Amino acid sequence: MKISLNKIKPSPLNQQVYGKITDGEVADLIESIKEIGILTPLILNKDYECISGHRRYYCCKKLAKHDKRFEKVPVVIKDISEEDTILFLIESNRQREKTSRQKVNEAKHLFEYYGNRRGARTDLTSEEFCTSSGSGKTRDRIAEDLGTSHDTISRLLYIDEHYSEIVDQIPGNISLNQAYLQVKKIQDKKLLKESNTESKQTIELDVAEGTDGENYVIYNKSCESMDELEDESVQLIITSPPFWNLRDYGLDNEIGKEDSLEEYLDRIMVVMKECHRVLKNDGTFFMSMGDKWTDGSLMMSQHRLAIRMTDELGFKLRNNLIWAKTNPKPESVKNRFMHGHEDIFFFTKSNDYQIDLDVLRVPYKESHIKLSLQPKHHLRNDENRIYPTTANIKDSRGKIPNDYDWQTTIIEQHRNEAPPYDNDLKHNATFPYHLINRFTLACLKPSQIGLDPFCGSGTSLLSFIDSGGYGVGYETQSKYVTMAQNRLKKSQKKLA
Repeated sequence: MKISLNKIKPSPLNQQVYGKITDGEVADLIESIKEIGILTPLILNKDYECISGHRRYYCCKKLAKHDKRFEKVPVVIKDISEEDTILFLIESNRQREKTSRQKVNEAKHLFEYYGNRRGARTDLTSEEFCTSSGSGKTRDRIAEDLGTSHDTISRLLYIDEHYSEIVDQIPGNISLNQAYLQVKKIQDKKLLKESNTESKQTIELDVAEGTDGENYVIYNKSCESMDELEDESVQLIITSPPFWNLRDYGLDNEIGKEDSLEEYLDRIMVVMKECHRVLKNDGTFFMSMGDKWTDGSLMMSQHRLAIRMTDELGFKLRNNLIWAKTNPKPESVKNRFMHGHEDIFFFTKSNDYQIDLDVLRVPYKESHIKLSLQPKHHLRNDENRIYPTTANIKDSRGKIPNDYDWQTTIIEQHRNEAPPYDNDLKHNATFPYHLINRFTLACLKPSQIGLDPFCGSGTSLLSFIDSGGYGVGYETQSKYVTMAQNRLKKSQKKLA
């Protein structure tokens, strides 16, 4: 039988599952219907709602504007309940080439359909599809209804649940398997971070002999003994020890005035042993250190110290970072290259330590998907075919900025940079706030303890406080203790 197009209503469910039909999508079908007519009738329910044949219905609506032959179309009326409509929709589109988004929508509606019939939950997640109640029969039935595999549906649902915008890029810009593995990697890191989140710890420090504030304490004494700190009480250490025979800080027995390099290293090792004692097993330790020339030769003192720390104390050297100074101190030498860097050694006590680079991320300017370029020599597989172009998903949380780039071990930063809110700093060996603050952001959580055993003017303590941590410092020179205290008081007033 034929009925007028004006009596037919499209099913809202069809658009929910398959999206809005576009002219470009049905251009060939319009030409075919115009030439030979509709060969397969539309299927309607008793309310004249279209259940099967939405694309044919759309084409006839277009053609009927200019050709009265298409004002009526052949139909079959069936007694289909509202509940069972989804089954007829999916079955009528079974042979159609569908997008990944349409497959996800089909799976969600089928899960709701079968869930309602057994009184189970109707909201679908990838985990429920893989492990939900009702044994594997429902899951297998959904995969069979969709004409695809169980793994394909479960992976699409997983991607949709955790990184929905990527579904629309499959398989055009990235394969299903690539997308699943990369999204799973991102999600696993997120879950690991959440599982390692510690409750706010209580800080118990003896501040009787220290110059203390609300969130810091500075001890005016040598760090060769840090008895004020409990074993494994410090989460992060950032420091720059005095260099050997380079500067005079005005004290007779200060570290750095030793007669020989070996004596200097022996004394520094006493401090490093204390650092090892107070650092937590999952803590991190960043040490910035330069070198000097003796009799025309670099002494490699910082590397000698790093080797002794790993060999004698058991520290693990995770990175030898290079602080490349963008404005190095001018030198008058003419028989060698200008020296413009310092080493920053990244130590830990174990392979399982607290670090979170995600806090340094900023949004990408590019799209979420980036196609990998093929090498110029075009790698070929065993069948002598060129490998297909692959794609990478950019983390939805953003990227780590260039000046925080942990993909390389080079960090570019001005030397002796004073924080922007303190222009009267007078200390001849400060290191830049923005050089070390990246380490604090990544490695220190609020209320955890950060330590600088050679705190000087308090730059590292300032970084700890700004991140919500508690700063502990040791400093033998009284004037620097006062200087650091004044800086930290200013910071506390700004935070108040």
